[in-house]
Amino acid sequence: MIISAERKYVFVSTPKAATHAVYETLLAHCAGARHGRWHQRCSPRETAGWFRFTVVRNPFSRAVSCWWHLFHRDGYRQLWRRAAGAMEFGQFMRALVDWRRRGATPEVRGDVILTPQAVWHRRSQLDAAVHLERLAAEWPRLPFVRPGEPPPRRLDSYGAPCEASTYGDWREIMTDEAAELVLDWAKADFDAYGYDRDWHAAVTGLARDDGATDGETGQD
Repeated sequence: MIISAERKYVFVSTPKAATHAVYETLLAHCAGARHGRWHQRCSPRETAGWFRFTVVRNPFSRAVSCWWHLFHRDGYRQLWRRAAGAMEFGQFMRALVDWRRRGATPEVRGDVILTPQAVWHRRSQLDAAVHLERLAAEWPRLPFVRPGEPPPRRLDSYGAPCEASTYGDWREIMTDEAAELVLDWAKADFDAYGYDRDWHAAVTGLARDDGATDGETGQD
């Protein structure tokens, strides 16, 4: 979590939604300070009344990122492949939906990222949710951001531009069958944050487009 006593805001990070990039920007440009755990949802008592916000991500894109993070990223893949076996994306989504229905998600390092965003934010009392796909357009509208301060620079897990993601564009991995499973897993996210349920139509990924031109990529 990032808080700023000077500017009176709290950033509640969403797993797999540009946390590294947002942390970097808030610490460097917006008088932010680290508080508590990396992904912490309960803000300290002294921040009552401060502006609370998060960054959210297209659930289709986020689902691909979750799969890659657990089954292909160093430090996680050995644990998850030992716990669940090697899985392609479609197999992962089928297993994820099954785990959720049984209430038995494997308790393996990194499992926190499997929580849908709307569920993750349920007790956070947020004032705003910035869409990752419109980061450049929506960031300047946040009340604590001052004129001329840059928005977060979208990165992948290795610090490279998101366009250089190791798995490429999420739409090259998504299938109609897997998309139905994503809709099952993260159905509340689409309504809560205005994302389009038709993955084929996703450009900005949003059902309600305000004219922003930021495209979607394979960001982690």
